[in-house]
Amino acid sequence: MNISDSHKISTLPLSKLEAGCTPLKARSRVLKEGQIIHLPVSGTSRLVLERAWQHITEVFGAEPRLAHKRLKRPEFLHCVSEAKQVIFQDRELRNLLLDILCNTFNSRAGIRFDPPRLRVVPPWQSLLPEPLAPEEEEGACQPISRSTLAEAGLLPLFSTHRDTFYANPQSQINIWLALHDVGPQDSFRFYPQYFDEPVANDSHLFNYDNWKEDVGFGKSQSNHAESKKALYPQALDEDALQDPAAFSLKEGEAIVFAAAHLHGTSPHCCPGTRFSLDMRAVESEDLQPGGLQAPNRDNKSQGSSLQDYLKLEV
Repeated sequence: MNISDSHKISTLPLSKLEAGCTPLKARSRVLKEGQIIHLPVSGTSRLVLERAWQHITEVFGAEPRLAHKRLKRPEFLHCVSEAKQVIFQDRELRNLLLDILCNTFNSRAGIRFDPPRLRVVPPWQSLLPEPLAPEEEEGACQPISRSTLAEAGLLPLFSTHRDTFYANPQSQINIWLALHDVGPQDSFRFYPQYFDEPVANDSHLFNYDNWKEDVGFGKSQSNHAESKKALYPQALDEDALQDPAAFSLKEGEAIVFAAAHLHGTSPHCCPGTRFSLDMRAVESEDLQPGGLQAPNRDNKSQGSSLQDYLKLEV
């Protein structure tokens, strides 16, 4: 699918876990069956919302979702970088998200995890190096072409990929939590039919150690020169991908999915910037021979992000 055809995205079916589902069974549904699990709002997710928005508002000021309209582009991107670091370092926020994961999918003793990541996706036109001309503003909500994104150094933000292309473990599960209501137009797209099917990609060129040294987390938005030089592994023929599907969530709801799912963010032109949180985690027993893993049909990345994951102190 061409990014400019994102208006053709359908609704993604989400699964729910029945009461009493064991962590092992829950992980099996995510990793082996490829289910994308919906988690409703809970007392813990409300605490996540409160703490995350406190940080975001302190950095961006009042009405953070409209900050891209009042801040100049360099200032906005600086705030993005600062907010990401604050969220990444907040141990209490980390523990709240771990509570959500461990209560459903993992044992606390065995989990290895990457600290929470703040994702910030403003309307695509605000990310362009130069503001749109007045006559172009009239069509600003039209789909953007891949060539325009590439010229602006923004294509890595919207590439279709599996997280495993970035040397993430095949046993990894991701939680993505909405910090406000999102719909198909400003969430992101999945290709669930490719969960167990290969797609042409350039993951064989990706080396985790090199990427960490050259780029690392959070620099793709703040340093476009580096993002143009770095390799962001992705599906090579997006026009050939069929039937993308996106989802809707209410504030505080979350989805959990295998890192091996093919997915990608679509450029949006909604009035507000999208803010979300995600965290990646692995159950240690799934890393052992015979442990649960998602199918690997096409990932050839080198190295392992697991070297930088943390172990939960219990």
